[in-house]
Amino acid sequence: MRFLGMFMAAALLLWMKNIAELLYDLYILLHKPFCVHIWNKRFALGVPHFVIGYDWQTRKVKIELSSGTEEQSLHLERDDDGRWWNGDSELTAFAGMNDIDLGITPSTNTLPIQRLGLKPGESASMTAVWIQFPSLTIAPLAQQYTRTGEYAYRYESNDGAYQADLEVDEHGLVTRYADVWSRAR
Repeated sequence: MRFLGMFMAAALLLWMKNIAELLYDLYILLHKPFCVHIWNKRFALGVPHFVIGYDWQTRKVKIELSSGTEEQSLHLERDDDGRWWNGDSELTAFAGMNDIDLGITPSTNTLPIQRLGLKPGESASMTAVWIQFPSLTIAPLAQQYTRTGEYAYRYESNDGAYQADLEVDEHGLVTRYADVWSRAR
């Protein structure tokens, strides 16, 4: 890791999806708190940005999309009491949820993997704030993570209707998401 002004670069990741499309994810660790900046070439996103505390719980999400003349944005914030807000409006359906899931990248799977600290053979269930693209609609998404090996996890959602095997590196960053995504070397 090296310092970039007040920033410390944690990792620069390049993922491939189905070998035909490239997605770029850049993780930057600020002094306080942990920030993850994601650039997504496939959807020509602005800069989806989310802020994570040292406890790996999501604090803020800011996404701005632009396609042609149409622009849309989503700005969510989670307070210390676990309540989610969209501006001045409380999103009561999401109270107590710690994680976000951006449906376009495996990068957000790293957050619960880090936060949960599972040992091989252990599982944990939670509900995430699922952000769907390109509509930016949000919905609760029940998820389960099972650590199946030293660097392996099973991700499940919708009560097991969707399953994906994940691989992580020595830092807990997702390097493979089923046969859909893999980190380019």
